[in-house]
Amino acid sequence: MRDLREAPESAVPRRQKLIATAAALTLIWSTWALTASTAFTLVVATGLAALTFACLFLPVGTPDSAASAKRNCARLMKFPLFWIGLALGIYMAVQACIPGAELIWQGTRWRVHLLEEAPGWLPTGIDGGFGFESQEGMNAWRQLCIFGTPWLLLCALWCGLRSRTLWKILLWSVLLNAVVLAGFGLYRSAFGIYTYLGETKYQFFSVFSYKNHAGAFFVLAMAVCAGLGLRSWRNSALAGKHGGAYLILLIFGLLFLGAAFATKSVGAVFLGVLWLPLIVVLICFSGLMTRASWITAAVFLSMLLCVAGTWWATANTELFFSRVDKKVADGELPDIERVIHHEEQGDVRDELAETFSLDKGPRADLRKLSAKMFHYNTHAEIFGWGAGSYRWIAPAFQLTMPEFAKVNKRSGKIYLPTRTAYAHCDPWQFLVEWGSIGAGIFFAGVLWFWGFALWNFRRWRASSVALLAGLGIFSAHACVEFVSFNPALLLSVALLAAAFKADLSRESRLKAEIKD
Repeated sequence: MRDLREAPESAVPRRQKLIATAAALTLIWSTWALTASTAFTLVVATGLAALTFACLFLPVGTPDSAASAKRNCARLMKFPLFWIGLALGIYMAVQACIPGAELIWQGTRWRVHLLEEAPGWLPTGIDGGFGFESQEGMNAWRQLCIFGTPWLLLCALWCGLRSRTLWKILLWSVLLNAVVLAGFGLYRSAFGIYTYLGETKYQFFSVFSYKNHAGAFFVLAMAVCAGLGLRSWRNSALAGKHGGAYLILLIFGLLFLGAAFATKSVGAVFLGVLWLPLIVVLICFSGLMTRASWITAAVFLSMLLCVAGTWWATANTELFFSRVDKKVADGELPDIERVIHHEEQGDVRDELAETFSLDKGPRADLRKLSAKMFHYNTHAEIFGWGAGSYRWIAPAFQLTMPEFAKVNKRSGKIYLPTRTAYAHCDPWQFLVEWGSIGAGIFFAGVLWFWGFALWNFRRWRASSVALLAGLGIFSAHACVEFVSFNPALLLSVALLAAAFKADLSRESRLKAEIKD
């Protein structure tokens, strides 16, 4: 339903229809096609994103085709993230073209041989294969596709999609796709089905091979749901109508929360529950609540508590809480009872300091590993080991750390029970692979976006704040997981960022009309 305070929108240009259609295909493909995590599905997703980007300039057979392409080109040239992403892409390409080390395979194992002839004044990389030969393949070209795909989509949506109608259709398409994914995952997990498209190596939830990625996706879907719901509520209130699409979106949000719980990802459960007080704050500060709304909310909350109580009484929560207890033992989460009763044993602050120490737990060990790789030499600190090189370099460093290496009691040889492929802390992995220069380019783009958001804080609405909160929650999640290396998640982040800007652009047009 159109916001009555906004001027009627003219006929939607054909070019924008093409951009929205191509963007929807890219986003939907990236989820159902194994989240674009295999070489083939990633290349197709990159092709679709490139098509979406090309729609900014391609002839569309309308009288204003050349003029609209020229306007899009001008917007793109003024878009800082276009230039920042282009610089990072060139940096990765240089790493791909200049080998600094080679992999020497011995059966299914490998060792890394550093090349002495590699120039020390240029970024270098390791060619581990794109992934067509083996699922374990990873190199700079593949990582260029992983990050280039959402960059192309972001540029296309930011500079080329300005129609309110098409934005609404695109967001609803993505949201309904997420609803189907959530239902698909809940149905299959209820019957103990954890495979997808013949893949048996991983335990899938819905289409995600890693439960934390599934949980992060549904938390992002909750942000889209909250943004659309608050906007629908605002439009209904301005039209003097009761009810609206926001009631359906509320049900969708609870479905996504249930899916996040079903993934059994502790991080996703925590972040999903975090949305409950957050959405209450957004509603309270939006000025949309009336007396009838408060009564409805109270009734709904009572019903929700009854459902939660029923689940608590009947569901088997032993598995989930055993995982929480393990994280407490590893030092990743505080043991509340130990903190409360620690007064008999010593200072509570000492217990908290010990609990949150960076020297305890598997995530802390991975951070120490990443720091050791980053500080190996000056070249690694400045240029990094190369995009996509973490999984190839890490085992050599793991062998030197007692936290990872084990000793065979019979032969006395040192071996690794597991080899890590990711740092489980995206900022550290950026530093290890791209060095200070590459990671600095990436963080400059992140800082620009948050600076843009803060610069326009006077134009925030409850709906735009919901989208921004989703991006903030994802950023926090990236500090404890490797969510930034999943193409489907990165594409969803690009969508949220462009949608946030589009929500602000509507507001700026409204202010211009009021002044006129």
